[in-house]
Amino acid sequence: MSICAVKGNVTYFVLSYRRLTTRFHSQVIISKVPARQTLVAPVCGWAIRHAPIVTTATQITLLRILMIPVFVGFAVYYARSIRDGEPDERMRIAAVTVFAIAALSDMLDGWVARRFNQFSRLGAILDPLADKLLLLAAVLTLAFSEWPARLPLWFVIVVISREILTIAGAFLIDHVAGKVEVHPHWTGKVATFILITTAGCAMMRWDQLVPWVAAVACAFTFVSGGIHLADAMRQMQNHDQNTGSR
Repeated sequence: MSICAVKGNVTYFVLSYRRLTTRFHSQVIISKVPARQTLVAPVCGWAIRHAPIVTTATQITLLRILMIPVFVGFAVYYARSIRDGEPDERMRIAAVTVFAIAALSDMLDGWVARRFNQFSRLGAILDPLADKLLLLAAVLTLAFSEWPARLPLWFVIVVISREILTIAGAFLIDHVAGKVEVHPHWTGKVATFILITTAGCAMMRWDQLVPWVAAVACAFTFVSGGIHLADAMRQMQNHDQNTGSR
């Protein structure tokens, strides 16, 4: 229960939440609303009714996004300790631990969404965004800091180019077709997982394993990129056909 105090006469809003399957529906009960403050009730009621439904799976995704700056902080402090000539292994272990938990949470939120049917538009947007942010944070930190682990230059170029082309392609489709339809493919998820695994291997100092894992990750990246490119062309062609038939 939460009470909003408004200056002058006090307006009370009692928010009672009822759980229905995995979603929450809000009901606003308004009491003692003075005449000159009647505008407050509709505004608050509209905001609550149109608030996005945050499922458990989406909450896990949000937690993964919040863990990214924590990982970067530990990683940067470890890099600085190396630069100062006194490597602090506690910072490296903390960075690897946070990174591993964030990476594993990607599988957890997917399982929760499928198991409890918690698919939502917000989750569909945040989940790939969280993966991209985590991957870029790891790759950029390892590539441009004093970390002893070094990723192959071609791997860094592939990762950065992948994200730039993905964003540019989405904007292009939105500009041409007016709407972007996201069709996730399993090759994209596998590519993201192996790309993140490559960064994890580098942080664990498994230097001999890194080039091989990176090569497999890039192979899946090119395959998934081709699939998404074909899907983008199909969306734009469908838009042209629909426009021409009018």
